Amino acid sequence: MSAELIAKVVADIKAGRIYLDEPDPSSQTLNDDTALLAGWATVVDATEVWKRWMADSEGRLVYETHRICPPWQNALVCYVNSFNNVYVLSLRAIDMKDDTGNDEWASAKRDMVEQWDSMADTHVIDWSQVRWVMHVALYVGGMTNSAPFGPTMAPTAGPMHVWRLAIYPDGEIADINWIQVRPESVDTWDTAMMVLLDTLNMCNCVNVEVVEPSRSRPERRRLSRTGVTVTEIHVKPTSRSYRGIGTPLSQIPSSPLSSVRGHFAEYGEKYGKGLLFGKYSGRFWIPQHIRGSEIIGVSEQEYLVEP
Repeated sequence: MSAELIAKVVADIKAGRIYLDEPDPSSQTLNDDTALLAGWATVVDATEVWKRWMADSEGRLVYETHRICPPWQNALVCYVNSFNNVYVLSLRAIDMKDDTGNDEWASAKRDMVEQWDSMADTHVIDWSQVRWVMHVALYVGGMTNSAPFGPTMAPTAGPMHVWRLAIYPDGEIADINWIQVRPESVDTWDTAMMVLLDTLNMCNCVNVEVVEPSRSRPERRRLSRTGVTVTEIHVKPTSRSYRGIGTPLSQIPSSPLSSVRGHFAEYGEKYGKGLLFGKYSGRFWIPQHIRGSEIIGVSEQEYLVEP
């Protein structure tokens, strides 16, 4: 269901069908750019990431716990909430490192980036160390429950908010710059930003991939009519003791009753630790699981699961 709602909103964006209640030249220019980029953007269904964020009662540190090296130069990270509203975060990333030897191209990239001072009093941006600058624009659409007609498709609207992110080479966030484009408080969009950060955080793990899932024939046909390919997050097995392909995030439990919470783990010389199973290095997503569950399955070390 989420993929089809997302596909319809993305199709609107690709076609330039973006509603602006108070149009202005800068927003229209941004929407024109977004429509152009949507034609070749990777579309990611992050609804399961949103569900996990909403179920997490403990919250999360932003700068300290996220690693967000951009997996894509151009992507639409999307999710559907409990009201069937669709949120689409259009991200475009500029890599400040130039390996081509083309000084003219390197200079053009630098000119594309407007450096800013952090608005936080907890840190300053070391622009000499910034590897990527990411621009993000938020759009909304999907369903609305308007009386007396009941649930109907709402127009796709935006931009609702804009962010700029400076990112260091290891994925550490140098700064998040919030740009208010509408009268709503910036806090209104906290969840959207956290879903984006959590999605990028997961995609910075070596055992996580973004793929087009297996779908029923009717669903494939409905999606094909939109002209949009919707991918989702899968967690790959890391041990040969497991069989099968990556598991969709939606099939990995997120219930607070589980005895082991989902978490990130780092292995290898880079992190001052041994190798996972004596052979794997990198940053891994360890799914939430229940020890000893016959349904889920447990590794011998009791911390990595795969159905």
